[in-house]
Amino acid sequence: AVLISSFEDEILSRHFKAHSAADLEKSGVETLILVGREAARHPELESELRANYGERLTLLSYELDLDEAAQRNQSRLHFFDDASKLCADIRIHPAGAHHAENSAFAIALGLHLGLSVEAMQAGLDTYSVEGDRERLENIGKLRIFHDYYNAAPASMRAAFQSAAFEEADPSLRYAVIGGVLELGETASELHRRIASDLRRHYPLPLDHVYFFGDYAADLADGYAQALIAEASRERGMTQEDAEAIRQTCQLRAFDDVDALKSALIREFNPAGFYLIKASHGYQMDRFAKTLAECASGTDRNE
Repeated sequence: AVLISSFEDEILSRHFKAHSAADLEKSGVETLILVGREAARHPELESELRANYGERLTLLSYELDLDEAAQRNQSRLHFFDDASKLCADIRIHPAGAHHAENSAFAIALGLHLGLSVEAMQAGLDTYSVEGDRERLENIGKLRIFHDYYNAAPASMRAAFQSAAFEEADPSLRYAVIGGVLELGETASELHRRIASDLRRHYPLPLDHVYFFGDYAADLADGYAQALIAEASRERGMTQEDAEAIRQTCQLRAFDDVDALKSALIREFNPAGFYLIKASHGYQMDRFAKTLAECASGTDRNE
């Protein structure tokens, strides 16, 4: 058996450091392959792992190259072996750090099995997104980034990163963000963190943000906290200014479908890039349909 994992995960790293090749053998694992970004390689950790696992350990690292993308929504992975020597250069689709990590595990297994770069490239080229998972729709100049088949805090962050790559100009970015279901007692805090991730990974004007659903107020509060922290670092912040930001952010929270549809219609940008992200239960396709109808009306008027 082959075990593939990440050397970037702190918990997993501690686990692997605490075990040895003998432990692998007991569990039926012949080879341990650890994968991660080239920039995250740690010589001390690698030395300890090599001492523990010897020839059973294979280390592979990669660099994600967005600058050389052949077209939108593509990027390249440069793969390096134990000695940091380039051993593979592969195009992936779609782009995004999370897709790069998933692709990296598949490529690592392919290299272990002796597959050629050409064979792996051919396999990766057959991949395509299905349903409403990071699906980009173009309607005239309008672009809608559908991603509401399912959601979790990590996939929300991944969607923000992918959307930011798709549209580099913050002034054209819009975000219609619903909640994540089944988060339990920590749901409110996790939604505040999701909003903070939105600000960090997909910055855009406040009046381009729409929060929807039963956690809309928590999302708005988390976004306000991120804005306040950002402003405090740059120029300082009074209590009055902070409260004004909180109140303004709450105006971007909607718990009524028709109210959000009205806001989208009133503030519609026919050349905008709209990210729509939430759990499937929030039925975000309703808002995508509203935007599409706005775009169709704009085209007819032109």
